[in-house]
Amino acid sequence: MDNSNLKIIENWLEPDLINFLYEKFLYDTPHYYNERSGTDTLFYSHDFNNRDLLLGHLENKLKTDYLTPNHEINRIFFNVQHQGMNGSFHVDFDEEGSVSASLNLSPEDEGGDFVYLENDVEKRVKYKRNSLILFNSTMPHYGEAFKKEPRITLVFHSYVRH
Repeated sequence: MDNSNLKIIENWLEPDLINFLYEKFLYDTPHYYNERSGTDTLFYSHDFNNRDLLLGHLENKLKTDYLTPNHEINRIFFNVQHQGMNGSFHVDFDEEGSVSASLNLSPEDEGGDFVYLENDVEKRVKYKRNSLILFNSTMPHYGEAFKKEPRITLVFHSYVRH
């Protein structure tokens, strides 16, 4: 990733893979009501403790295409936000150079924007399925819930190895 605060890659994965991940995460993978964005509303998440082949492939693709060799992925998880489960502003890491990536898996619905602060100004990225949003982990941000359907994102957190 370059030095900008945010980068959007549209159509990061094949549409069939996006459909597969959405269905698997929503219906076949346990997710728990324990994720908190800042201090507000709880929503559902699932941490991947061991890297299976598919997640290892996605991690490698992310690192090869957009991160530096010094970046290390230290958390891969997905979030599920139902109606009313808006996040609140938070940062993922305080360490400069750390990068977070969020992949939009759900079909589009009303709402669902990625909201962030840049120079204390609130900005928005309209939700679009199969968009990968890369951003500095020190940037305050949150995800808005959809108005009707669940909003599912696959998230990668990285830090810079010293």
